[in-house]
Amino acid sequence: MSVQGYMVELTSHQGSVGRVLKAGSVLLSGGQLTDDEEREVREQMNLLNSRWEHLRVASMERQSRLHEVLMDLQHQQLKQLSDWLDTTETRIKRMGAQPLGPELEDIKRQIEEQK
Repeated sequence: MSVQGYMVELTSHQGSVGRVLKAGSVLLSGGQLTDDEEREVREQMNLLNSRWEHLRVASMERQSRLHEVLMDLQHQQLKQLSDWLDTTETRIKRMGAQPLGPELEDIKRQIEEQK
């Protein structure tokens, strides 16, 4: 699964977490729970909220780190391409400045160098 796919999946679950927390609030406001049940519901709601927030923050940090690594790799590849283009341009200019020949063997060698 891609990073974007994971983040979309994570976001899709936020609604479910919200619905569970809302259901817990409805239970608490209903006044039909015993003190122990009310404590348990509050504890479970706090635990769910805490774990969800931790997962969300950790996921965003990981996404950010992956993005940085990707940007670094792209920068490295662009640098390598730029270096290769500079080297190739220099070779082409150098070969263009050289006269062909004068012997057939010289011409064959020059053709091979251009390949």
